[in-house]
Amino acid sequence: LYRDQLVAVLPLDHELAGQPYFPMDLLDKYPYIKLDEDVTGSDNYSACIDQIFDTQGKTPRICVHTRSEYTALAMIAGHQGYSILPAMTEDRTRHQLVYIPLEKPCFRYVSLLVAESRERIVLVQNFIKMVQDWILEKYKDIIN
Repeated sequence: LYRDQLVAVLPLDHELAGQPYFPMDLLDKYPYIKLDEDVTGSDNYSACIDQIFDTQGKTPRICVHTRSEYTALAMIAGHQGYSILPAMTEDRTRHQLVYIPLEKPCFRYVSLLVAESRERIVLVQNFIKMVQDWILEKYKDIIN
């Protein structure tokens, strides 16, 4: 459906808050709030974040693991660390936070899987179109 950029999420007064990007060489400088998923496999969000650190030769200074995006955002607002999250999370909190892209852009792909069939039902086709239109409208400011 679309490509969602991964961004560093920081408190408003973080020393990097005004920067155009989060430097890759600083990935391990600050306490990191790790968002864990219940799914396994190399295509999940946690594996993608682990790969970012691995390719840079960095080990995150994990201060806490959480399965809740909302908990991570609240902890960031409380100056307990930073996290790398999808840009899509920006509209999921009332906390005032800073979202800046990583120095080396990283993305996750938001997809809709539909069972293969010889004839796609019109209802499914209409649903897919509705979802695509909704995403384009809701995230038009962050879609690349």
